[in-house]
Amino acid sequence: MSRVQVTSQSVAKLAEDVDSFGERLRGIARNAASAVSPGETAWGDDKFGAKFAVEGEFDPSSTTMVDNTGTIATTFDNLASGLSTAAQDLARTEQTNTQQF
Repeated sequence: MSRVQVTSQSVAKLAEDVDSFGERLRGIARNAASAVSPGETAWGDDKFGAKFAVEGEFDPSSTTMVDNTGTIATTFDNLASGLSTAAQDLARTEQTNTQQF
């Protein structure tokens, strides 16, 4: 049988790691937004450029990708906040139990 041990310190460390990952994702989203934002000059203002960027679905797809990456980063931010709160609550519970027993 496996044994799992959770401490307030391990949960707090996990919260830091998750928060760091969220920040990295946010940075990726910013870099991706910069990379795909040169505008129509990157594709040219001719028929081929219009077909590739707009009709070829590059612009809408890149916008969706950047937006979704930002949304996922926010999800990790929220998860990190919840884990941090859980770590604080666990530490408080441990302290209370130590004093009572």
